[in-house]
Formats: sequence, C-alpha cells, structure tokens
Amino acid sequence: MQDDREKQQQGCQQTEEHVALELPLKQHRGQQQYKQPTGMDVQRNSRQFEDPPTLATWGVAHFLPPLISAHPRNASMGAQLKICGLTQPEQASAVAGLGVSAIGVIAVERSARFLPPPQRPSLWQAVAASDPTVQRVLVLVNPGEDQRDQLEPSCGHQVLQLHGEESPERCLQLRQQLDVAIWKALRIRGPEDLELASRYSGCVDALLLDAWNATQHGGTGERLPLEWLQRFSPDVPWWLAGGIGPDNAREVLDELARAGVAPLGLDASSSVEHGPGDKDLAAVARLVAALHG
Repeated sequence: MQDDREKQQQGCQQTEEHVALELPLKQHRGQQQYKQPTGMDVQRNSRQFEDPPTLATWGVAHFLPPLISAHPRNASMGAQLKICGLTQPEQASAVAGLGVSAIGVIAVERSARFLPPPQRPSLWQAVAASDPTVQRVLVLVNPGEDQRDQLEPSCGHQVLQLHGEESPERCLQLRQQLDVAIWKALRIRGPEDLELASRYSGCVDALLLDAWNATQHGGTGERLPLEWLQRFSPDVPWWLAGGIGPDNAREVLDELARAGVAPLGLDASSSVEHGPGDKDLAAVARLVAALHG
C-alpha cells in the first residue's frame, strides 16, 4: 500500500515538472513559442509576460483555463464537448486535437473505464501537450479521505466531477480545500429531480445531468427525456450527458433550443467507443463536426 502511495506521489510530481518545463504560457517576444492549437485565434488566446511563468514559480491555479462559460470555443462555436472515459495517452492527445473542450478520466475502480492513479499523469501530459486549453476532468464517486492524494490538482487534473451522492456542503468543502473547479453530476429519475440543481448554487462551478441507473453512476448510454428539461434554467452552467453521439447531438441541441434551453455543452463516452475506454476517433471527429461544423 505504501509503495502504491509513493508511486502516485511520484507521478504527480512528474506531472508538475513536465508542465513546468514543457508548457510555459508564452515566451518572450522573438523567442520560440509553444505550438498554437489548430483552429485557435493566436492573438485572442495569447498573453504577454516579461518572463515565462512556470508551474513551479506561479502555482497550479494560475495555469487553469478561463471559466468554462467564457471559453472562446463556447462564444464562437456554440455548445462545448466533453469526451469522457479516456484510458490511453495517445488517444487522449488525438481527441484533444480534434477540438473538444474537456476530457474526462474515470477514477472509479468498479468502472470498466477506470484508470489507475499511476497511469493518469502521462495521459494528462498528453492532453496538455496537444492543447493546453482542453480542461482535464477527473471523475469520482463519493471520494473519501483515503483518496485525498488523488484529488490534488498537482496530479494533473483541473476539475473534479462528482458522480455520487455528494452533498452541496461536501462539494463546497472540496472546492475550498483543493482550489479546483467542481462539477456535480445529478442522476435524474424524473422531472422532480431537477429541483436538486438549486441546492448546489454557489457550491459548484457546473452541473452535469445524466439519466438514473440503479447499478451504475454513469457511462450507461441511457438517454434523459428532453421534455423534462423544457423549463430547466439553473443559475450555474450545465452539461448534458447520456446517449449523446454523432447521430443525435445536433438534434438534441436543436430540440432544446426550440424550448429555450441551452446547455453549456454535451458529454459523450460510450457512443464514441469501440469498447470501454477504447475511443473511436472517427466517431469523435464526427461528433465534433455535428456540433461545430
């Protein structure tokens, strides 16, 4: 057990060193800059510094992307897209390069898409190297103090997505203790469950709606009836998950738009896979095109 803990801490330290050495936000004018992600506006996404800051000198929080609601892709391209359940660094790098806004890694051991802690730093590094604006999201269910080391942002993630029965108080506690963004998943059994959203106001940075399943906390591919969302208007940004893929994403957004409802983004996992954790890059590309083409 002690050996596993030491390996995890070493992995987190390696992530800090990699980001500090390889991903300065911007170098001096006239010096070499990091490669600008394809399709991004260089002027809009660049910042000038007298000296290039690093993770070691400025800390983790300074390197977080802007608030998701202010992300340039949200302003210029409509709904954002999160691809969840990545397990392979090479695929994570490729998905980040396709134009998604967030990538999720599952930290729930009973999930078929579970990625052990020692393997996460290399995946986060691959995402950051491909496109540093893509948000790195760690997905958990009812995390306890025994997982505290995994929750630290020094391990490479920037957002904790909580898929269990975490109370608003617990969400706020983690948000304050760890200084990370918190997204809370609400598993919806009926329209009345949407009223839970108001309880999390001021405690989380975003919500994620997913269909209820008695045996799994997410990743089932089950769809949430869109008619339940016709009057859903929380005061925090929200994502929609559950059975969304390349063939229906545009239809989902259009139907919600006709009802005057606009999620911040869509979350997809099983609909863009060959198998659990093995992403179908062609399907991801088609989903991106469906949203932003």
